[in-house]
Amino acid sequence: MFDFSSLLNVHARPFSPSSTYNLSPLTKPSFEAALDRLVNWKFPIKVKKRIIPILEEWYSNSTLDSVLTKWENNPCPLPNQFIPLNVLTYNVQGWGTRALEVMDLIFKDDSPVCVFTEVGELWNSFKVPHFTSFYQKGTNHSGGVMITIGKHLRATRIDTDIENTVIVDIHGLSE
Repeated sequence: MFDFSSLLNVHARPFSPSSTYNLSPLTKPSFEAALDRLVNWKFPIKVKKRIIPILEEWYSNSTLDSVLTKWENNPCPLPNQFIPLNVLTYNVQGWGTRALEVMDLIFKDDSPVCVFTEVGELWNSFKVPHFTSFYQKGTNHSGGVMITIGKHLRATRIDTDIENTVIVDIHGLSE
């Protein structure tokens, strides 16, 4: 028949790093044991300050399900982050002859929003990589305006029939 016995030693020591072998469960609660591990494993103080509230939540609930329910029902709101938005404006005076100069400006200034005037009729002869372009024809052969928005921003053009005018709504930006 089948032999259900095992060669594993039931009295073997637990293996590290999750080992609590040296900690007496009668003298130290689990929370304190976890704090001791943070010290023993030499975590930086900054990390300890972030982990301690999580450990307090973890050990204050009786089951994994109750911890997850608490985290799902009480999401931590992210603070508003104010990141400057660089906008590059440049009078190109003819896209055909100044396209490379414009590319250099865009990537040196790290501007996700660019407004170019007097781009002319050759505006689509050279695409700006990683940008979405919006163009409106001007009143003469060298007129016209083009706005480029970085691909990491979501933008929608707002229709208008006004010459030399492009209106773009950038989603996710607040005043």
